[in-house]
Amino acid sequence: MRPKCKKSFCALLILGFCYLCFPDFLFDKRNLIQEPRCDIESGHDLWEWDQPGQLNPADLSSENLIWMIETSGRTILTQREQCALESVARHNPGSTITFLFTNSTRVESHHKQLQEHHPNIKLVFLDLDNFFVKSPLESLWCDRKVHASYWPVSHLSDLVRYLVLYKYGGTYLDTDNISLRSLPKLENFVGIEYSVTGNIGAGAIRFRRQDHILERIIERLKEGYDGKNWGWNGPGVLTEVLKEANCLEVKEKEPPPISWCDVVEGVHILGPEKFYAVGWRKVEVYFTGNWNTLQSKLSTSYTAHIWGKKSQHMKITKSSPIYNIMLQNCPVSVKNIVL
Repeated sequence: MRPKCKKSFCALLILGFCYLCFPDFLFDKRNLIQEPRCDIESGHDLWEWDQPGQLNPADLSSENLIWMIETSGRTILTQREQCALESVARHNPGSTITFLFTNSTRVESHHKQLQEHHPNIKLVFLDLDNFFVKSPLESLWCDRKVHASYWPVSHLSDLVRYLVLYKYGGTYLDTDNISLRSLPKLENFVGIEYSVTGNIGAGAIRFRRQDHILERIIERLKEGYDGKNWGWNGPGVLTEVLKEANCLEVKEKEPPPISWCDVVEGVHILGPEKFYAVGWRKVEVYFTGNWNTLQSKLSTSYTAHIWGKKSQHMKITKSSPIYNIMLQNCPVSVKNIVL
């Protein structure tokens, strides 16, 4: 007879499996988000560590602002995140790359190496209380609706990206986007993530300050924020609002089955090849695929989106296509990659 598995041992096996396959579902990250303190007068929300006083993006043109965000409370960027930051600064030297941290602890000094090579990088503390208080999304923060979410870190990132663009304008990029070339010179843009369904991605978006589409998105979040739905507060609400323009065409015979108008209410709809050339279902090609094939796939792409949560456990080797991408686009950061 097959020996019976002891309950404790079986439990460990199940936990180990869940950790490897579903880390975000297994561990509650609520303790990484600060408790709200909303009995304050709204003050300044952006503080630059390297310069005395406040950062005032209102003095800058929104078309030259690029935002990246870390909402888990970390002040140490992973090597892949450092590459993403370096690459966007390298390919967009005329833009200000503002990396927002939600932890007031001073960032690690080794990040300053990137600033020495790219002075257009700013490392900034985002004061979440001042950011949300007296904003359209105040209740979601102050009533702890974000904290009660199944995925508070991810959903906080969703809210921050839309609200920071609403307040200041500019481009938002996920920290798992390695830039391959300068961003498009378009006033407003989004990218299709999955052409089969027509879903729009929220990992690379640009909007004017207080754009009417952003107003609708924020109003929809204020009314219908869903802490039990992984994607609705990010790409879901963006897709929903843009679909209301009735600019989709469903094709019955030719792929893709759904196509968008080129421009929807002033927002340029870019094809999946521009920011999502490799979908999350095939992310392993960055690590074990053929370099020449991947180069062809990314030939017109602005970024290599490496789907951080899906690829975080995939190892980089010198034969990995992603290593070649890093050598070309983040030559400072790639030196710190552990092979």
